[in-house]
Amino acid sequence: SDKGPHSWDRARYLVEQGPQGLQANEFVELLDRLAPIYELQPEWSQAHRSFAQTRGSWLRNAGRNDEADEADLALLRRYPNDYSVVQQYSWTLRNRGDFDEGVRILRVALEEHGPFELWEESSLRSQWAQFLSDQGRLDEALV
Repeated sequence: SDKGPHSWDRARYLVEQGPQGLQANEFVELLDRLAPIYELQPEWSQAHRSFAQTRGSWLRNAGRNDEADEADLALLRRYPNDYSVVQQYSWTLRNRGDFDEGVRILRVALEEHGPFELWEESSLRSQWAQFLSDQGRLDEALV
């Protein structure tokens, strides 16, 4: 892929335009070709995080759930203190029936990876309580 001075602008434009005329798998293929350009962006820009979340969503849209789960886990490992990443991965786990691992991810994030903004922490704690409540484990949610 082109890594010239305007490659970032072109890559961002293509991703933001979405899959116009492309099937989900074709769009994932395009994203994979653009990934090296996103990796070159400075960490402060959060370009990689945003790109990786988009790619994970499109993997899921393409029915490639195992790959999407792997992508979500890779994001969590890279950004363990990012609210949206923690929230997304814990929901992924819950939705596939792995409540305990979803709760564990939330607990670890809150206890080991903060600090989070107050509203983020509150939201993650509410999500933790909801997961436990959904499993009839309200007594644990109240601790």
